[in-house]
Amino acid sequence: MSEKYDYSKFSRAEAEEVFGPKSNSLKAAQMAKFQPDLYAALKQSAAYIHGIIAPAMLPRSSQLTREQLDAKARADAAKQKDELIEVPMQVCDRLGLPYGTKVTYEQLQRTLGKRV
Repeated sequence: MSEKYDYSKFSRAEAEEVFGPKSNSLKAAQMAKFQPDLYAALKQSAAYIHGIIAPAMLPRSSQLTREQLDAKARADAAKQKDELIEVPMQVCDRLGLPYGTKVTYEQLQRTLGKRV
């Protein structure tokens, strides 16, 4: 799975432009050569999200297991809920936040300096 691109973020139109029945093969070839990460993520999107191509058409390194697909679905569902987490008092003291502050998981990671 590509680290730079999230395969679930591509629209059907973007996937069909490269892999659909009226796709531009020149654009697909250039993308595969010059932007392989984007091409791989777009191909995963075409296979797993939009159903344009069969998952068997993906190279083995790009194929996802049922567990990986389920984990991605759970992560996306949790991200949509985006529940607020109360920051512990010790962390509030260190970061200079008022007690009882609630943040999303993404905001907490960003505040603590982790990559989101």
